[in-house]
Amino acid sequence: MLRVVLYAEGAGETAGESTLLPAPGEPLLEEFLGPAHLLLRRCLERSRGIDLRAIRFESPLRLDGRIARGSDLVRRKSLRRVLTWLDPHLRPDLAIVLVDSDEDRGRKQRLLEYTEGGAPARVGAVIAIAVEEFEAWLISDHDGLRRFFPGATGLPERPESLKSGEAKALLQQWIREAGLSGESARVRRDLASACDLNRVADRCRAFRDLLRDLEVTLPR
Repeated sequence: MLRVVLYAEGAGETAGESTLLPAPGEPLLEEFLGPAHLLLRRCLERSRGIDLRAIRFESPLRLDGRIARGSDLVRRKSLRRVLTWLDPHLRPDLAIVLVDSDEDRGRKQRLLEYTEGGAPARVGAVIAIAVEEFEAWLISDHDGLRRFFPGATGLPERPESLKSGEAKALLQQWIREAGLSGESARVRRDLASACDLNRVADRCRAFRDLLRDLEVTLPR
């Protein structure tokens, strides 16, 4: 069993059908998994050859009683705090920190430096940087998108060339035009579960980097 904790910039990446998370270290049932959990689980299966059933996401550490979000994850002190699990029984095998690049080309290297060294209680982390945002990955498989949104137009050939906010706006537009505004969270989870990983990797270098990083981070 590979035990994984995900920290992500926004609630849209991690929100499942149920949002009241259990205590840190407790397993997350399927109802708690958001689109990023579902996509990353598939990435781990591909990169590490791990059966999906052997990958378990667990509830993250809190930061002053709340889930770490946004700027918490790009500051050295708060990032190191949520990666430091003092109780060895609760400590996961791996943490994944998923943030948007937001046109900050030095963000990944900086976060990698923040996570280097330190106490044995700090869990190993993969830093996943989406260029410019997580939604760029969700809209990269055009054939998959057309199954959800047959009338969608303006599908970008180079999603990472979009400015910050544009990929999210495009996805919201297609959801609205398909009459699925009330089911936006479910659609995002469905896209994460169904997209062709090869096509996402072909169009998004940052996603290819993530697949590589997941492959080499943990010993086999």
